[in-house]
Amino acid sequence: MRATFAVPDVADRHHRRSAAPPAPLRFGVAAVAVALGLGVLLLYREYSQRQDELRRLIAGVELDRRQPEAVQRILWDPDVEMGRLQVARALLYEALDPQAFAALPPGERMTAMALVPERLELARRIAGETLRRRPAAWAAAMILGASYYVEWSLRGDPRLLTERRVWERPLELATEVAPGEEEPRRFLALAYLEIWPALSPGERARLLPLVREALKDRATFERAVGTWLEVAATNEETLALIPDTTWAWQAMAARSAARRDGQGHAAALARLRAAQTRELAVALDDLERRRAGGDARGARTAALGLLADAAPDRRHVALVERALELLPPGPVDGGRARALQGWLEWGLEMALWEQPGLSPAALRRLASLLDPLPPPQAALAALLAGDLPLAEAIERRHEALTTEPWAPYCILKARVLAARGETAAARRILGQVQMLWVGSIPELRSRRAVALADGDAAAANASERALAQLTGEAWPATTWRWRGRVATAGFLAARAAPGLAVTFDAAGARGVALQATLDGQSVPAGFAAPGEEVVLLEPLDAGIHVLSVAPSGAGRAVPGQFRLLPP
Repeated sequence: MRATFAVPDVADRHHRRSAAPPAPLRFGVAAVAVALGLGVLLLYREYSQRQDELRRLIAGVELDRRQPEAVQRILWDPDVEMGRLQVARALLYEALDPQAFAALPPGERMTAMALVPERLELARRIAGETLRRRPAAWAAAMILGASYYVEWSLRGDPRLLTERRVWERPLELATEVAPGEEEPRRFLALAYLEIWPALSPGERARLLPLVREALKDRATFERAVGTWLEVAATNEETLALIPDTTWAWQAMAARSAARRDGQGHAAALARLRAAQTRELAVALDDLERRRAGGDARGARTAALGLLADAAPDRRHVALVERALELLPPGPVDGGRARALQGWLEWGLEMALWEQPGLSPAALRRLASLLDPLPPPQAALAALLAGDLPLAEAIERRHEALTTEPWAPYCILKARVLAARGETAAARRILGQVQMLWVGSIPELRSRRAVALADGDAAAANASERALAQLTGEAWPATTWRWRGRVATAGFLAARAAPGLAVTFDAAGARGVALQATLDGQSVPAGFAAPGEEVVLLEPLDAGIHVLSVAPSGAGRAVPGQFRLLPP
């Protein structure tokens, strides 16, 4: 047995000696490990030092006070060099934005504005250092050129023209290094517009495509459109470069209104309506595709976006009704809820004045999305959606029918009851109409409908005579009813007419740009001036109509008497 155990023991010792690495190799591996560890430690120490430098840079320009979210993103970036460049970019865009310091207290705001040239120089120095270390850093080249442009532009420095290669070459380099990036091209377009009158006709023609593309970016458009309007050679050239989008034509309409340019304002509003209709159609196609593909979340976002973008107008009814039909269930946030509320109020008003409006299904969906509604609106929406039991349930819970908010409900419920043959109940509800609405066109038409349904010829004739007295070709200022800044007048036209003329009793001395709708559809309105007539060229037939006018922006406009235009 001893011999048996001796052989494995010798063999095992021999195996262990042959498997162990030689001592020099072990020491070499350990040395490499220590060196690698020291290298990592040194790299981390260097990174930590550079992070501290970046933090001191941010604190030195107080960027963390003005843009805390941007600073968080900068500090999360593991590339400290790019972090410094992001600080330079932030300083550049602050100098470019007149509202960048608006939230600061007045004293700090003035100090920040005074430091803009110094901070642009710092941004330029950071960009130059980065570009020397990283020649392919297109953003560094862009910041280098753009900082010269912005500083010289703010100062009105003639070097913007006389030394144009100083800013032009770095921006060109950025476009060469990163041909897919639009940002350097936008800065080039902004700078060229500053010196546009000094450029030769040939150079301007060559640069027009660059400017056109740059203006498609909304932020660039807002910065540059004022300059472009000043330097463009002709009105045709001006309009040729305006992006055919809703937001661009809204801005153009606002600018023409501020300049009291009636012709330009009307043209911009026409282009705005066309662009909005086209964009809404595209949005509806996207919504249809998402629903068909089972993308409920995307469909909900698309539907709510469409509903928020579509201003209440008869032209958009088909699109809005389809969007409501396709909208997946779920809550509606505050901004979108306000847009839906506008459509609901529009639909209820159209029903009161017997104009084409929203379908019962659309009104029902709007009311469900906006629940809870004010009781008078909720009851009226249920009534028009065909749910009389729900309308009456709301009515019973809020016994205040004789107040003004309930008057439209009482008027329209009387018509519904008359159509069902419930004339006694219809007469009772008409007796609840608030006194300010008694004798109004909607109330008289409901009274006539109830009398006809009841076979009461005398009452029907009395209503007809009262309506005839309200029918005419001109109406006094007392016809208007107000809701906020919007004045609305319902009227009975004695004949067809090519449009209306509205006199304004009060308006800004320089005139106020108007927005107007006739029978729920927007119409060109022009400007209101005190004591002057505004002509609304929109054909209308004899019969019942509803007109609304309001300032399209800042200002006050009080309409007075209005009349039909001669045939």
